[in-house]
Amino acid sequence: IYNEISKENEQYYNEIKKISETTNDTGKEIAFDTDDIYSATIRDYENFEYENYVTLVVTDSSYDCFSGVHDYPMIKSYIFDVEKNERISNLDILEKYDITLAEVKDKIRAKLQEDQSIDGEVEVIKIDETIDNLSNDNTYGLYIDDMGKLFIKYVVKSNQINYNESMLIS
Repeated sequence: IYNEISKENEQYYNEIKKISETTNDTGKEIAFDTDDIYSATIRDYENFEYENYVTLVVTDSSYDCFSGVHDYPMIKSYIFDVEKNERISNLDILEKYDITLAEVKDKIRAKLQEDQSIDGEVEVIKIDETIDNLSNDNTYGLYIDDMGKLFIKYVVKSNQINYNESMLIS
């Protein structure tokens, strides 16, 4: 996993574009001049420890000098049982907490319906698209927090700005 993450980080580093090295032919005004970065992928890490479990959650976001942080294309997690020295799959951790991915999706759907807002006559949160997106392992991460609670971190699709959300599962 270290090699996989290192390779991804190197790729992201090589894809950084600088304002000073790029011609702005978009017609947009630069709103964010952060360290001369025109565009980049930002990577955040969170880690949790509970009893014999260690979790690493990796979240990527897209940044550009026009919109700032504006999208969350990837979330993934790695859960390890340090006693057995093995990685635990998402399905195995759900089974350990006696819940299925379908039940998790139902909980997320209910939460999104509760959080839904209307802009004009249009619903802001794209609930079906968000739920469908959970079929891809790189758009959500399960983690066991420091208190032993199971959470899911996922990308919420919106007709404004996509964002990530964490929700207690069990």
